[in-house]
Amino acid sequence: MDEAVLRDAALEYHRLPESGKIAVTPTKGLTNQHDLSLAYSPGVAYACLAIRAGNGISVGPIPLGTAKPVHILEPAVSVRRIVNMTALAVVDASVQR
Repeated sequence: MDEAVLRDAALEYHRLPESGKIAVTPTKGLTNQHDLSLAYSPGVAYACLAIRAGNGISVGPIPLGTAKPVHILEPAVSVRRIVNMTALAVVDASVQR
C-alpha cells in the first residue's frame, strides 16, 4: 500500500465519525460542584483513608482493609507525575518487605 494512501486512511479512521478511539463516560452523576468533590480529590481521599484503616469491606472493585500503600493517578496526569508516583510505589514496596 502506498504510504500516502495509508496515511490518509489512518487520518480518516481517527477523525470519523468522532475523533479518538476510546471515549470515557462517567458512571456517576457529575452535575454540580458537590458531585465533583465526591468523585475527585476529597471523595477519593476518604476512600483511601478507609482502605488504610482496613475493616475488611469493599467499595466497588476496591478491597478495603489491605493495609497497603495506595497510589492514585488521575486520568489527565503528566508523564513526570507517573514516573514520580512509580518511584514512590517502588520505595513503599521495598519498605513493606
